[in-house]
Amino acid sequence: AEESELKQIAAREEKEFIVSEITAHRYGRKKPIEFKVRWLDYPPSEDTWEPHWSVKDLEAFEKYLERNPKLQKRFDEKDVNIKK
Repeated sequence: AEESELKQIAAREEKEFIVSEITAHRYGRKKPIEFKVRWLDYPPSEDTWEPHWSVKDLEAFEKYLERNPKLQKRFDEKDVNIKK
C-alpha cells in the first residue's frame, strides 16, 4: 500500500470522541469530584465518569454548572478538588 493510502486508513481508525452533555456528578472518597459524560452518537450505556480536570474547559461543563447553581457556588468558593 502507498503511504497516502496508509494515512487514510489510519485516519479512519482514529475515533474522535465529542462530549454531548454532562448528566451528573459524584464525589469520591479521597478523589476529586467526577462528572458523568454523555458522548455524541453513543447511547447512555456508554457514558463515562471523568475527573474535573478533563471536562473543566468544555462548554458542556459550563452548561451543567448553570443547571446546578449550588455546585457552581462551590466551584466559585473552593479549589477543584471539591469534596462533599
